[in-house]
Amino acid sequence: MQNMAARSALLVTCTQYEDSRLAVLRSPVRDADALADVLRNPNIGNYTVDAIGDQPEYIVRRQIAGFFDNRRPEDLLLLYVSGHGLRDDSGELHFATRDTNLSSLDATAVSAHFVNRQMSRTRSRRVVLLLDCCYSGAFAEGLFVKADENLQLVQQFEGRGRAIITASKATEYSFEGARLAHSSALPSVFTSALVQGLATGQADLNNDGQISLDELYEYTYDEVKRGTAHQTPSKWVLGIEGSLILAKSIRGSTLPSELVQVISHPLVRVRLAVVSELAEILQNSDVQPAATAEVMLIRLQSSDPEARVREAAASALSGIAAIPSPRPNYETRAPSDQDNVRIHGLGFAALSAVVKRNSNDSLIAAIQQQMGGIEVVLDEAFAGMVDSFNPAKAVGQRAAVQYEIAAPGGTRLYAVSLAEGRCEVDKGRAESPRVTLRIGLADFLRLITGNANSMQLFMVGKLKVSGDLFFYQTYQSWFDRPEP
Repeated sequence: MQNMAARSALLVTCTQYEDSRLAVLRSPVRDADALADVLRNPNIGNYTVDAIGDQPEYIVRRQIAGFFDNRRPEDLLLLYVSGHGLRDDSGELHFATRDTNLSSLDATAVSAHFVNRQMSRTRSRRVVLLLDCCYSGAFAEGLFVKADENLQLVQQFEGRGRAIITASKATEYSFEGARLAHSSALPSVFTSALVQGLATGQADLNNDGQISLDELYEYTYDEVKRGTAHQTPSKWVLGIEGSLILAKSIRGSTLPSELVQVISHPLVRVRLAVVSELAEILQNSDVQPAATAEVMLIRLQSSDPEARVREAAASALSGIAAIPSPRPNYETRAPSDQDNVRIHGLGFAALSAVVKRNSNDSLIAAIQQQMGGIEVVLDEAFAGMVDSFNPAKAVGQRAAVQYEIAAPGGTRLYAVSLAEGRCEVDKGRAESPRVTLRIGLADFLRLITGNANSMQLFMVGKLKVSGDLFFYQTYQSWFDRPEP
């Protein structure tokens, strides 16, 4: 047990200030408590968590320095700072403490330069800094000052493994609820998103049972931008190779846990074995685990430090279409009267089974040769969407959704219109669509039959969404059949 890598977090907050010119903050205490809970949770973060609040400058400095001291390269360190962020006359960022004097920031506040120096000196190669304060994006300005210094700085920190996620850009305020952080008592928009993503597992965007740094940032970014248009989270990564896993997802993985655990194993031969297992799952499993396996293979192909692993992952992905597929399998139950959706004589359940049992190539071949053709299948598929529309879930909604479906012979265009409790479909382009979806024919059929997940298709680039992404997420819930 002594050789296990440490998972440690330090949460630094300040709500009370002796300088009357600094407004009292209420969010940091609530934020830190909620974040500490999910980080400590053995089923999520499994961190050892220390928290300090409303301490003077010298205590905060000592705690931060001690946190980074005497560490090992494999330790995972997470520092969270929430409170007032202040910029001096030269633009340098400082973190206010209980005894900070606005007239003397250098002597009474904790500078971003000091924090950066502790991070660069630690032996840990896995350091994450989360900043929830106004002007937090200014932290990175100390890393990239002039173009001719960038290379030196990257080389200096190479192998150190630092990642910084900030609540806002260098010139932005951070918000609590719908108001500026200076006066509100509501939870911070940024930290609330972090906590929600970790606590619910929603930040596990690829459903592999783990939440990576990139996934947590992407989830938090979207949630913050949804909550306020005036705050933009930012991220910088220096010297971290591959995917940095911050937490486990309580939703679990669709893949065997022992496989997920070794995807970042230090031994190349183990990761090569993982690629082989993922390739097997990709070819012979149900859609959900196969989609997750594909995402993990894409991650290995793009970011594994070993060329042999990247090449093996690429080969597994390119071999999807090369492996012979069986003849289209129509051995399904006879259509039932309960199947509202009819696809050229097949009921919805039968279509779902056909889609599930065949590769994309054999499915398209079957559509062209034995199911009446592409237009027939698409027309009846969209008719099925109309049948499954639930107007009670879309009361007062009015919008148009454009589908662009790539298929042999050219892209097919369908426009779904929603108004006054009705769902109508027309061929062609929608007028002023709220969202436009671009997807291949086979993937579209997998999506509407429940054999694929829209988020997974989106993550691997098979579903392109332009326009209002959040509306699309809501729009999917208006259909009683599997998501359209």
